[in-house]
Amino acid sequence: IFPGLKQYDESDKNSFFGREETVENALEILKKNKILIINGAEGSGKTSLINAGILNRVKSNFSGKFGKEWSVCKMRPGINPIENLSISISQNGALHYNEKPKANDFELYKLNLLKKTGLGLIEIYKNSTIFEKKNLLIVLDQTEDLFKNSKLFNSEFTEEDDLLINLIYKTVKNE
Repeated sequence: IFPGLKQYDESDKNSFFGREETVENALEILKKNKILIINGAEGSGKTSLINAGILNRVKSNFSGKFGKEWSVCKMRPGINPIENLSISISQNGALHYNEKPKANDFELYKLNLLKKTGLGLIEIYKNSTIFEKKNLLIVLDQTEDLFKNSKLFNSEFTEEDDLLINLIYKTVKNE
């Protein structure tokens, strides 16, 4: 069933077909470079490709550095990108320091992200229970928020915008 203008989500994997080669190519780029940027016009299917294609493939035995197990966090930068990243990695239990998530994980993650000048995400991952057991995939969707919001407030990037870009850069460059 074609969903019309509604974007595909992970549950639509059976009706998301014809882009298998694109998904495999994207995953090879991700595996090689630790980052994948999907760019295209609004409404061209970028989020559908991620949700119904890439995420389903990752969750069905795609091999990463630490095997075939993955923790996936999805986030949108919005006006507060660091807070939104902290929420994303703390809410779904993808990353936590002990076997169970704690109420203060969000604040702990946010503090680490803010004070470690770009290395906070690496520190959080290395101190998590999934380190060297599961791969971590963070989906940063709607990155145009960073540009829209700066224009909305008639300013350049905010400190949080800069920090998010720095986090991405340092995380990808780090072994």
